[in-house]
Amino acid sequence: MRKKLKIIILLSFTAALLVLVMPRSANFSYQYAKGTVWTHETLAAPFDFPILKTADQLAADREEAVSQVVPVFSVNEDAQKRGLRELVSLRFPGDTLLRGALLEEARTVYERGVLGDDTYISYLKGDAPEVIYVRRGHRADKLPRSELYTPKSAANAVFDAVCARFPRIPADSMLVAAGYSWHLAANLVFDQQATMQAIEDAMAGVSTTSGYVHAGQVIVSTGDLVTEDLEQVLDSYKAEYENNVSYSGPIAWQWTGNAIIAALLVMILFFAIYYTNPGIFDDSRFTYLLLVFVMTAVVTLTVQQHYPRYIYAVPFTLAALYLQAFFSEKLIFAVYMVCLLPLLVFARSGVVLFVIYLFAGAVSLFSFRYYNRKWKQFISAMITFAALSLSFSGFWLSDLVEGTLWRIFIQFFFSSMAAVMFYPLIYLFEKIFNLVSNSRLRDLVDNSNPLLRRLEQEAPGTFHHSMQVRAMAEAAARAIGANPLLVSAGAMYHDIGKMKNPACFIENESLMQKEEGHRYHDGLSPRQSSHDIIRHVADGVELAREYALPQVIVDFILTHHGTTVTRYFYSKFLAGGGDPLEKEDFTYPGVPPKTKEQVILMICDTVEAASRTLKAKSPADYSAFVEELVGEKSAGGQFAQSEISIKDMDTVKEVIKSWLSREYHERVVYPKNKIKP
Repeated sequence: MRKKLKIIILLSFTAALLVLVMPRSANFSYQYAKGTVWTHETLAAPFDFPILKTADQLAADREEAVSQVVPVFSVNEDAQKRGLRELVSLRFPGDTLLRGALLEEARTVYERGVLGDDTYISYLKGDAPEVIYVRRGHRADKLPRSELYTPKSAANAVFDAVCARFPRIPADSMLVAAGYSWHLAANLVFDQQATMQAIEDAMAGVSTTSGYVHAGQVIVSTGDLVTEDLEQVLDSYKAEYENNVSYSGPIAWQWTGNAIIAALLVMILFFAIYYTNPGIFDDSRFTYLLLVFVMTAVVTLTVQQHYPRYIYAVPFTLAALYLQAFFSEKLIFAVYMVCLLPLLVFARSGVVLFVIYLFAGAVSLFSFRYYNRKWKQFISAMITFAALSLSFSGFWLSDLVEGTLWRIFIQFFFSSMAAVMFYPLIYLFEKIFNLVSNSRLRDLVDNSNPLLRRLEQEAPGTFHHSMQVRAMAEAAARAIGANPLLVSAGAMYHDIGKMKNPACFIENESLMQKEEGHRYHDGLSPRQSSHDIIRHVADGVELAREYALPQVIVDFILTHHGTTVTRYFYSKFLAGGGDPLEKEDFTYPGVPPKTKEQVILMICDTVEAASRTLKAKSPADYSAFVEELVGEKSAGGQFAQSEISIKDMDTVKEVIKSWLSREYHERVVYPKNKIKP
């Protein structure tokens, strides 16, 4: 259930991305730039449209409008009362008239208004405004800012007025002695909400247009220079064309239609995977495959909508190479066709483009199999360029597609070279999605690989065994749609740990006998022999780390014996009176195989090793032999957590039986005829 939910979520997310990038307007096919010559036909307005202001013009007009906004202030009664209380708290020696005059003058100042700091200016454009609005209840008065007080000027005004009312007494000294403050609390508070609303209204009131073009009016003629003003008119026409020409129905219907199309494309992709290799749904390769599909679709839709003249420069064949890096041939072409479907649906001459890039992708996949190393990739690129040019020429000569031939060939050349330039991104994808590319696997199974050469030299019997297992496992993998290249690499490295003690293993015993004249296990206890044999798994992991082998290869080393026992030495141990409870000492400390490839390797490794002891060599004997060995592994719980189905298991067994019949069939014993001299 969790796996199905994951698949549904990923597919839904992919469909949603497609809907977001799908075109919702007509494609404007003219290309132009300021300072260039208009090379297209004379263009007349097919409908009325406004000339839109440029971003700079609109910004300047809005800035001017904001600079005219009058800030709004409201009266803060609490602040006014606080200021009066501070004056009341002053202590005058015996003269109550002075206190009353002080409060009276302060009220007069507050009646006019005391402004606080100037932080409100940052909300406006330009200098501080000359006037402000002061709100008192539901009424707003427009007052000159110069007639209002600041906290300091308000305190000075009150001080001067009081001193003027009492010329015969030292009022100024008495105020200072009483602790008079030279700042009066401000009672006018900046109303940010009201001011911001006024700013928004002012900006909204700025017109976005600066003129009008009427239907039938010539916009530009062939050969005209595209000036800044003409570019503004063309931009306005393009915007009106894309917004209004393509679709006139309810926007909800258009989104619904796009959602249906996106769902169809995603479901086609789902079925392409389901009918070719459904095992991909279980691992990170599915997410990577969706990424390739989304990248191809987004690039297709974006270029077609905004730069349609350069659609031939898009390296669509790169999607095929990205697929080839990690997937089997059975899946690649089907998914690549799905990746090209947005091109078929949305691009101009979509059918022609689809056929051209489908053919070029197939050629690129074929050539890259032979020219995929270093500079040889450029040979593959040139072959792809030839395929693109040839296929397009056929459509062009048949007058099924338009365009200047040499310009399109230049785009094809760029497209082919771009595929080589961006191909190394697969190594980044390897890290992100924890994958191993097919090119890396090919390098690993190459017999010139340093570790394999060392295996051949130090443990030739093991090397030959690995080669036999590889051939058998590849055949089985192909039969059930598993990755033959991956299982091939696993087969070549699963026993590399035997290099650390090659003579311990029967296929290499001839080395020990030749050099020292005795067998390795002579004189060893069953427990010690079992320990030395089991150790090749840990030694293999150690060597894999030393040679920086990918984790997927390490997994083959850990799972090719699973948690089985060294049957021969365990039986010998029991025959000698050993305790069955000590079985753990004879058990491999690995993990049971999980993937199809790991299951195939375990079976092929077991069958190939045991086949050396098989005496009878009829098809019936091979069948019974394979069924017995696989049955033992299954009864031991080695396949309990694996993803292989019963059907695939039966197919694998039949392939192995057939392989044994071909490799170890009985041969005719020719009679020895005595030839008389």
